[in-house]
Amino acid sequence: MDINIRFRPGFGQSPPLLSGREHEQSDIAWELKGIAGGVPATTHIALIGPRGNGKTALLGWVADETLNDRRHGADCLHLTGDSFGSAENLVLDLARPEWLRRGGAPGILRAAANIASQLLASASLNAGGEGTPESLLGPILEWRAREKLVLLVDEAHIIGRYPDTVRKFFNAVQIVSRKLPLLLILAGTPDLATRLKASDATFWNRLRKIGVDLLSEGAAREALCDPLARMGYGIAEDALDRALGEAQRYPFFLQLVGAALSRAAVDHPDALEQKHVIGPAIA
Repeated sequence: MDINIRFRPGFGQSPPLLSGREHEQSDIAWELKGIAGGVPATTHIALIGPRGNGKTALLGWVADETLNDRRHGADCLHLTGDSFGSAENLVLDLARPEWLRRGGAPGILRAAANIASQLLASASLNAGGEGTPESLLGPILEWRAREKLVLLVDEAHIIGRYPDTVRKFFNAVQIVSRKLPLLLILAGTPDLATRLKASDATFWNRLRKIGVDLLSEGAAREALCDPLARMGYGIAEDALDRALGEAQRYPFFLQLVGAALSRAAVDHPDALEQKHVIGPAIA
């Protein structure tokens, strides 16, 4: 079985089919196209939705578009809300992915402290000698954005715990993105607005908010049936109704149910209906 078409019910991995997110993808792709052309983003983006609705999977799609496939010709950094625990940690995290992408050998990790010192010292000079971590956020972002940067922040509702760092980060993003191709995409739970408004209401009001809701009935069916078909399995209508009822149109639960169905079909071939069809016995 081709592992690329297996269901993936965990860790925000890209599912075998990212169904029902065409509008969200279209909105994001419009900004990515501008970034690839060296044009500053028209707006930054916040993906908002309950857990299990596929926000992290959408960020994974953005990363694939910008970094792995290189179709949009931009660099991509993928952070989490925990990176904002201190300005110093954030500065280092904004730089660290570049070291890993260029190398990957253990030696580059052992040299990380020296590289960090050099980067911070250089940024400090560019910031006019003000070597505090907060003062380096702008220079580090500008350094990365000169190569076209898409910055992803998952679990963004967490960053509300660190209002001082977040406010300075937002200010730096606004300044840099006025003149350089930098796109920030936040992803968080529905209380993201409440948590971020305290940090910088102006920045939040200017974000484009994209709701990541439950899938439509048709998209849910497609997300389940298409990968099963590519695995060589059909599914009877009554079994499909049962599976969709269990998943409740949540992308995460669709992956969970799909994985369970495909494993049961492999483990219990005698329970399949004719022509590799998953029926009520498997469901």
